[in-house]
Amino acid sequence: MQSLSLVIGIGGAIATIAVTVGAVVFVQYLTRQHSRRTLQPYAELRGWKEVPAGVESLMPYGDSTWKRALWGHASVSVAGEWKGAKAELAMTRVYRSRSATVVAVACGQITLSPLGPVSIMAKGDVSFQYYADQLKRDDLGWLQTSALGQRFDFLGKATDVIALITPEIELSLVSFGGQINYVSYDGKAVSVTWLGFEQDPARIDAALDVASALCVQAAVHRNNADR
Repeated sequence: MQSLSLVIGIGGAIATIAVTVGAVVFVQYLTRQHSRRTLQPYAELRGWKEVPAGVESLMPYGDSTWKRALWGHASVSVAGEWKGAKAELAMTRVYRSRSATVVAVACGQITLSPLGPVSIMAKGDVSFQYYADQLKRDDLGWLQTSALGQRFDFLGKATDVIALITPEIELSLVSFGGQINYVSYDGKAVSVTWLGFEQDPARIDAALDVASALCVQAAVHRNNADR
């Protein structure tokens, strides 16, 4: 009897795991399909194509299926060009599985840029508490009391933050129509993430413009440093 109970218990555990995994896979499938439908109008408008798994991506999770699943993203992105640079658009999730949209623009050959990584993060977002001790709240010059500084925290060297964010870029970030959650420059690309599954092409264009402007500023800073 004990052996039979053990077998039944193991079988039940296996069945539970199988059902759970199946449910997760099914939810991911539905999410991918929803993402495709959401991305399709913009992709058709701009002539962009879906980025398959295994192809180099500007997204941190985009180069393999398991990374996409690990990051909890929708596993679908579309890519093309924006102002002559490689660009990408995807649907994603942020803290507590809130839906979000992310664009990324490649910054070209600026690997020798003296700028280190810079992140702009929504102030008070609990998903960024891990970085609390590293956030730059001092020595930011005019940014400290600016409209941008009132709404966002900054991660990175203060001198890099100041060099990257011009008053014009600050204005484009503050006036952006969506609720920006995160902006990142890693030396190779700039990404902009905002809440909601975006369907307004004008807002996607605006986010791409922000990312492109930050890439341009990074290149300007590199050129000035080379002189």
